Amino acid sequence: MSSTRPTQPVADQLALLDDPTRAGSAPAASAVPAYTTYYKTLVALREEFHRTGRYDDANTKLDEIVKLLVMRFHEERRHARGLEDRFSADFLSRLAAKTHGDPARVARALRTLSQETLRSPEYANPDGTSVFGADPCLSIQPTDDAFAVQIVNAVRALAVPTGAASGAFDILNESFGHFVRDSFRNHMEDAQYMTPQEVVEAMAAIALADVEADSASVKRLLEASGEEPFLVLDPTCGVGSFLVEALRRMLRVLRDRGLDTNTVAALTEAYRNACVRGQDKVDRMVRLTKLNLMLFGGGGGSVWQGNSILNGSALDDLQGRVDLILTNPPFGARYRLGDVLAHQARDRYPMLHDLAQAGRAPTSVDSEVVLLDRCLSLLRPGGRLLIVLPDSVVSGRGFVAVAREWIEARADLIAVVELPAETFAQAGTRTKTCFAYLRKRDVCPSRIGRVFMAVCDDIGFRVVARAGASLKIQDGTNQLPAIVDAYLDTSSRGSGEHAAPLVASREPSAVWVPRDSLLNGRWTPNFYRARRLEALTTLRDLQGSGYELHTLASIARLASRSRRRVPVPAGAKTISVLHVSQDGAINFREVASYSPKFPGLPCRPGDVLISKINPHIPRVCVVPEAEYPLACSSEFEILEPVGTLESHLLAAILVSPSVQTQIECLTSGTSSSHNRIKDTELAEVLVPLPRRGSALDQRFTEIGAALRRATAQRYEADALALQELKALAGAFSVAISDRIDPEVTERTGALESAPARLPRPGRSSATPARLPV
Repeated sequence: MSSTRPTQPVADQLALLDDPTRAGSAPAASAVPAYTTYYKTLVALREEFHRTGRYDDANTKLDEIVKLLVMRFHEERRHARGLEDRFSADFLSRLAAKTHGDPARVARALRTLSQETLRSPEYANPDGTSVFGADPCLSIQPTDDAFAVQIVNAVRALAVPTGAASGAFDILNESFGHFVRDSFRNHMEDAQYMTPQEVVEAMAAIALADVEADSASVKRLLEASGEEPFLVLDPTCGVGSFLVEALRRMLRVLRDRGLDTNTVAALTEAYRNACVRGQDKVDRMVRLTKLNLMLFGGGGGSVWQGNSILNGSALDDLQGRVDLILTNPPFGARYRLGDVLAHQARDRYPMLHDLAQAGRAPTSVDSEVVLLDRCLSLLRPGGRLLIVLPDSVVSGRGFVAVAREWIEARADLIAVVELPAETFAQAGTRTKTCFAYLRKRDVCPSRIGRVFMAVCDDIGFRVVARAGASLKIQDGTNQLPAIVDAYLDTSSRGSGEHAAPLVASREPSAVWVPRDSLLNGRWTPNFYRARRLEALTTLRDLQGSGYELHTLASIARLASRSRRRVPVPAGAKTISVLHVSQDGAINFREVASYSPKFPGLPCRPGDVLISKINPHIPRVCVVPEAEYPLACSSEFEILEPVGTLESHLLAAILVSPSVQTQIECLTSGTSSSHNRIKDTELAEVLVPLPRRGSALDQRFTEIGAALRRATAQRYEADALALQELKALAGAFSVAISDRIDPEVTERTGALESAPARLPRPGRSSATPARLPV
């Protein structure tokens, strides 16, 4: 008997189908500007560093370029205040003559200027250290005067926008982002800090659209110059992509309000310098983020170095004050629960604190779960969190399931968008991920009746390895803009209190799902693909045509868990998933010679085996009687038909279109090649059976008998063919004696060692059988 929980009632699943609506949306065009001049200048600068031969490390070159750009923009801001622009060969020559007695000592003068600039308070961490390291200055050699003049002239040639010319800042920022991504392409460790721009734009678009649609949020945006400004945070900011994209969209919201010029200028300044905050534990990432914000016209002073998980970082001052968090936390690092909860646990980690107090937390926790908890504590009531998470967090069992339950009691799950495995391949992982959208609840009870569930199957690029580098190649069509459009077009109807489902887009699939119908507490968008809802619609319509709908768990016992406690008989042969063809036959020639690495589960004649791995390739069979005991791989779920249901009919039901579509959609997994359907979801699959005692039921009895006979004939034919092949091999061996080709000897030997008889079809009930449409 399976130990799975009671299945979700049929009516609950069919509640998804009340008044379904479709509103398709075409993918939005997304043009990528060619910021040729700025980008080529950066590349030429990098090559000049390479040509000098003094910098053999790509990250060192990038660090030096960042320092030069910071100096360039620092001086531009000084010049805008009426002070002399010191970032020029002329000024450096004069400085060299004054401080070193020789106007040609430009390298020494440049180093002196870099020390003054890079030690400025705006480039300091909260603990007083510099984001540029222990010795914040250029690493240029004192004798590299000609090189100093060349790089100063190259950087100075970059046009620097002033004022609120956001379009010009966009050009600088985007080209710099491309340059950094290209610089990191050979370094998977660094690439882990780079969230693909496709994902950044989608998350920011959804978040800022909701901010703009919320009057309370807009009010806080328009009061950004006050003591409590609207705050956007990324606690693991990497190179600052989320912060810059959020800032860009905040300025668009501001420009759309029709405010006077002075107000727009004041709020623009507040947004750039006071409304975006970032932190990262890696110094290099902090200075990249600072420069990224500077390229967008901000000061970069609100970005700090610090560990956002451990105690004592600058984030502690933001507790309960943040309006919007956009982040992609590091995955998989383990933290001891005792270390995490050592300081102010109730405030900083309320979920982990509560679950530890209740004895429901493990001794160590993954970093993504820790940061999910930390982000929720940083939000003010009504604040929004959009966070990239691995599939294990949204779909897993055990502690993460308990964590989801705790979160749902205190925050509204607004949306989950599943991403393809290719998304983070450039960073060295094809782990399945998604981004989840949560809103921290205020004192009012939730009014969110539905959750937006979308699946992005194509992100518009693939990653290939060439000459040791991971290259991002444009390929396919990025579906995220279409998903964003589907969300924006239907959010006013989809996220209200009404529980009726809403199909916003069929391809890519985007569906508003009743909140109380989430299967087994999992936030898995694949469960709610539009085509699964279509299959459920088809089944519901059958109810008026002489059929009844049942969950699979109500007509068959899911027996794999209980069979694990039963020892496998000695001499048993094991059936692998690969031994089952898509027509339901078992290749017993391969079974006879198969030696599994791990013991399987004992199976019996009449058991129905269904593969749980990659169920888009249907592998379902009935275990026949055999001359030896049989076991099966643990990748199968063993089904024991209940009552009068015939085994072969159950197998046929499981590969019928409407049932197979459900099975394909109810999968989850950490990679695209190892998707699985868990027994808890398999139990929920809806199965159509004719009403007992009806004429249709009698017809299915006849079909069931025919299926059983056909299976028996299939195995008998296989046995006869094997017998004749063995006879032919024997005659052939005698005819050519010892002159036989070695390869032929091997083949005939394999035939001669095969079992003399193949198994017979398994015993099954002779009572009326049932078959789906």
